[in-house]
Amino acid sequence: MSPLPLLSCSISAEVIGFLAGVDSTLKYVNDGDAPVEVSFICPFDELYTLVAAEVTIGERNLRTTIKSGSQDHGAQGATSSRDVLSISLGNVPAEAQVKVHLKFSGELPVTNRREAKFTLPGILSNALKKEPSVDTSSTEYDFKMIVKASNVKDIISPTNPLSIDKP
Repeated sequence: MSPLPLLSCSISAEVIGFLAGVDSTLKYVNDGDAPVEVSFICPFDELYTLVAAEVTIGERNLRTTIKSGSQDHGAQGATSSRDVLSISLGNVPAEAQVKVHLKFSGELPVTNRREAKFTLPGILSNALKKEPSVDTSSTEYDFKMIVKASNVKDIISPTNPLSIDKP
């Protein structure tokens, strides 16, 4: 199986008190001359629960049903365990785009100063790094993130400059 280049990542999040909802779309492309066998693997983290997942390959849609328990067979080729959701996408045709739409909800950790700390779900953080499973070396990708929150005192990132836009 070959990694597909990431074209874009769009994230919209809303923080209400100590709860967060995250809606994300990752777009990939098979920029090769032949179909490739692809699986999407989503590692879960302790802070967020995956509440919806949908994959579009060209014009074909694959929706998963998220259920509690150890196995999820809501979509053909989709399985889950406590740690990982794996969706076998089959052959992705040459030049086809793959769109992965994920929705998460979670309770934010609280700092010693009783402040909520918002971080991205693990799969999104991993998708934006240069990991072996995501080929970002040969292609630049678009990135957009909007976080709606109230009473924000500070915003920091260890890797990127960020700012707060006040209405």
